[in-house]
Amino acid sequence: MGCGGCNPFCGKCKPKMQKPVQCPFCKSWNMPKLIKNNHCKKCGTDLSELIANPIIMCNFSGLMCARPCARYKVVPKDGLTRPCLQNTPPQ
Repeated sequence: MGCGGCNPFCGKCKPKMQKPVQCPFCKSWNMPKLIKNNHCKKCGTDLSELIANPIIMCNFSGLMCARPCARYKVVPKDGLTRPCLQNTPPQ
């Protein structure tokens, strides 16, 4: 499933990098990776709903994943699940 060069926003071989979210209250931009406790860095507004990821069942690994890549759609031909190094278990 590799594509040659890795684009962090592609999401085919590993989870997509989350894009910045704008606070609805103060309009400042926040990087989900850097947000502490899901609150805006400037005004403290709760941004949980804006940065939430869907938790899905991965067909490739057979495990629940909180940051799925495109492999979740792949069902192995022999029906056996495979280990996934990118799996992010839900908390």
